[in-house]
Amino acid sequence: MFRGVPMPNIKWFPYTFPNRLNDRPVVEITLHFLPADEIQYPMDIAPIRQCLEQGGILHPNEVFPADPLPNDFTGWYTSLLVQTALLFQSKAGHRVGYYTVCGDPDQSERSALMEHEQCDVGMTAVKLATETISGERKLLAKPFEQFSAFAVDRLLPVDTGSIIAVARRRGIPAIQLERQPYRREQFDHLTGGDCIRRNGLLMLGHGAHQHVLDGLFCLDTSDDFKRLLNDKQGRRDLLQGTGVPVADSGRDDGGAAQRYQYLLVNGQVVAARPVPDGSWAEPGTLDHAVVEHLLQVAHALGFAAVAVTVLTGGEVVDFDLAPRLDQHLESSKNMVLLERAGNLLVDWLFGDVDDTRMPVIAITGTNGKTTTARMVREILACAGDRPGLVCTDGVYLDDKQVSDTDECMIAGHLKVLTSAAVNRAVLESHHTGILRYGFAFDRCEVAICTTVADDHLGLTVRTVEEMAVIKRALLERAMDAAVLNADNEHCLDMVEHLTADKVCLVSTSSVADDLSHQGPEGRTCCCVLESVDDEDWVVIYDTIRVPVVPVASMPATFGGRATFNVSNAMHAIAACYFFGYDVDAIRAGMERFRMDFDNTPGRLNFYDTYPFDVLMDAMKNPAGAAALGRFVEQIKTRGRKYLMVQARGDRDDGFIKAMGTALAGQFDHYICQTHSVYPGEPKDRAPALVKAALLEAGVGEEQITLMADLSEAVDTLLRMGSEGDLLVFAPGTGQPKSKVWSQILAFEFEADAGGLERQ
Repeated sequence: MFRGVPMPNIKWFPYTFPNRLNDRPVVEITLHFLPADEIQYPMDIAPIRQCLEQGGILHPNEVFPADPLPNDFTGWYTSLLVQTALLFQSKAGHRVGYYTVCGDPDQSERSALMEHEQCDVGMTAVKLATETISGERKLLAKPFEQFSAFAVDRLLPVDTGSIIAVARRRGIPAIQLERQPYRREQFDHLTGGDCIRRNGLLMLGHGAHQHVLDGLFCLDTSDDFKRLLNDKQGRRDLLQGTGVPVADSGRDDGGAAQRYQYLLVNGQVVAARPVPDGSWAEPGTLDHAVVEHLLQVAHALGFAAVAVTVLTGGEVVDFDLAPRLDQHLESSKNMVLLERAGNLLVDWLFGDVDDTRMPVIAITGTNGKTTTARMVREILACAGDRPGLVCTDGVYLDDKQVSDTDECMIAGHLKVLTSAAVNRAVLESHHTGILRYGFAFDRCEVAICTTVADDHLGLTVRTVEEMAVIKRALLERAMDAAVLNADNEHCLDMVEHLTADKVCLVSTSSVADDLSHQGPEGRTCCCVLESVDDEDWVVIYDTIRVPVVPVASMPATFGGRATFNVSNAMHAIAACYFFGYDVDAIRAGMERFRMDFDNTPGRLNFYDTYPFDVLMDAMKNPAGAAALGRFVEQIKTRGRKYLMVQARGDRDDGFIKAMGTALAGQFDHYICQTHSVYPGEPKDRAPALVKAALLEAGVGEEQITLMADLSEAVDTLLRMGSEGDLLVFAPGTGQPKSKVWSQILAFEFEADAGGLERQ
């Protein structure tokens, strides 16, 4: 143990779902070492092994570590840490073994991935391993006893684990409902508050095809069956109704040698055992009459999983609708029985149904992802489907909004994927969800990346290139098609890493011939703008050339002036085309889609009731500011143009000033106000930086007003409006846009010589 030696800085973080690093549930461990010339780390396993043996964790003849340790000290230390944490988990009964050590031996930072069965157990195992190796824990017996009790309480039942493995091999989603982000209490409406198998609550399949199991018992079966779980007389009555010989009530507690239990799943006898203490084994040759009796009981129970207890004479004693296959398993050969039972159970649940998954279109990007997601949702609805949507503005199940907060990560995605009200999923995914939580799905049909820009950079993600790698993780899960913005260099760099059947490159400026050479041969398609009868059309090049829709007929593009929405529309169109929708449905959806507040809140929303025009747009970063400026420049007005802009105070100085620079010269007057994101932000910093950038770009100081209060800023701008003017509100994302829009709608005015006054 490294007593008295400075330790590397160690951080660890769990993933419960498929993630950007691995499809397994893993703990990511990062170690920062001091340079080798400043510190010598001892590479001696003996004191660690002694500590493990004295704690009763490791037997003297047991091999540890299981795998040889690397020769370089950073790799040696990292591998030892991970293998020690795996040892703790496996000794507590958790079935884990996978790990990998990453990083260059010559670098001071190394990382590792370690499998866990339950994230809290995995995290605690890393902590205990760190304390063991550092020498902080000199005696392990008591700490490991406490850890083991903690781990056993969270142990996944063997038979549940077998069902999960079978389902995943067959491509059926399997979601553990007692693991993050869920809690068992959330499903009391299914369980009735009872627990059949601790840690055995499992959802298989998506949407209308899903089934929920508690152990081997299917909770979406009839209430009559649920009552039979605890109603012995009810079970006896059902047996008597089947016509099988039923043991007299005085004989059903006969000796163990007289009774056998048979496991049946989907009408097949899987295993048998003498009761009460025998082990499950292959059923062997059974008496024909016994088999008939067993099948009669199974038929009466709809061929659900059932353990039937029979006397040696063939009389049926009782049955158990929630049998435990993990009891009395003596050797690994019984895993064959578990797998067979799991396969039969999945067959029983799903029959010949192939579509156990909900088809998914997933969208990411710095700008445009919410508008693109809403466009996709509109096309799917026009095609007659019932889409579920997750975007920055909330969660929508078909036409019903069920959340008004940003849930563009696992929890929000699961609300759609587990809903029987929808049959298609449109899932916006932001970088935070991908980075910190992973994915609610192991794969998607189509994935889109609209842009990658220098927004959201900070301590966690330091460069645009790192951001692109994070977003690329979503595109790497696309099976049918990956849709990329070829006008964005960081999107284009993703191409070589993708395995989708088709890679569609979208460009508002390039021609098809140029794009065809920028992707993988035989898989590259493109979506471009081309002139058809003197009109700009969106055209897809797949195996054939497919004109889809004129730009001018899509209201969201404002006749092509909103070039960023032309790009968004092209991404949505390409995604839906490769999702399998015909051109007529795509065209109908895009012709119906409008940028009003109810449809795309805070994104190019116009309001023209007053003598002046009002426009609201989120405009959250420099790229968005430049795009808004170009759009406003094309709007012809008889009056002046005003802007109220909220700059996010949680961005660095360069980012905030870049927004001001992008907006300079487009407006006659600017009101600068802070978009509060976190409590305690200085209220004057962001507006002052925007003002400084405007002044540097040549805007006069008399054209700039700084205001701290949002409501006052909105009211001031509304009062400034005169007939023919354009008032632009850029309140950022989140709640401010709703407050601003409500205030705009509530504005009352009267005309006078100075413009409009609030009454």
